[in-house]
Amino acid sequence: MNTPLGARLDPQVLAKVLEAVADLNAEFLEALGETARSAPDQFPLSHCLRSEFSRLMVAQCRERGRCGVFLADAAFTDRIRWARVASGGDLDAFPQEQAHWLTIGQGVVAAHSALMVAWHIVHTVPSLVSVLLGMSDEVMCEFGKLSISDLAYIARSRFSWVRPRWADRADVWASIIASGHSGSDQEPAAVLRCLKVSASESRRMLNSTAPGMTQEL
Repeated sequence: MNTPLGARLDPQVLAKVLEAVADLNAEFLEALGETARSAPDQFPLSHCLRSEFSRLMVAQCRERGRCGVFLADAAFTDRIRWARVASGGDLDAFPQEQAHWLTIGQGVVAAHSALMVAWHIVHTVPSLVSVLLGMSDEVMCEFGKLSISDLAYIARSRFSWVRPRWADRADVWASIIASGHSGSDQEPAAVLRCLKVSASESRRMLNSTAPGMTQEL
């Protein structure tokens, strides 16, 4: 990254970024809740979570969305995919899935929101993309080349690329859903859990590109 991870960030800028992440997360959690209620067979997370999601209210989604990191993913570690987008190449190798957990209208809206917030983070706080988005440095370089119209096209034609982050980690999602159930201590616990998992991913990405560097962190 061009910007050192430890570089000082403008608190106001960071606060606005985290607010945008929280808004996106709330929208995403609402979509998951709607799928759990109306199309349970399409629910994209572990079925053990489906009942809890089906009971989420809008206010609860907003509370749980403040977990400090992005809850959506769009293949943010797939450099080849995003390099193909950046170069205007053929995307036939990365098709839109026919069976998806959202309707077309919902999927386009969710994908558009997720990609636009991710673009904002890449251009505003690039030193934090690995933790906030789970995005690799290689993908960040390609993603940063894209225009708003490029992302709008992806949202319309490939909205199935946007899926829940950590889809195989029912424990992480359970901690997010549990926040607020039994007092104020739950919310910080969920935030710490998400940040810990994100930091672990970031460390693995750094090791894969520059072995040994994480020992200096």
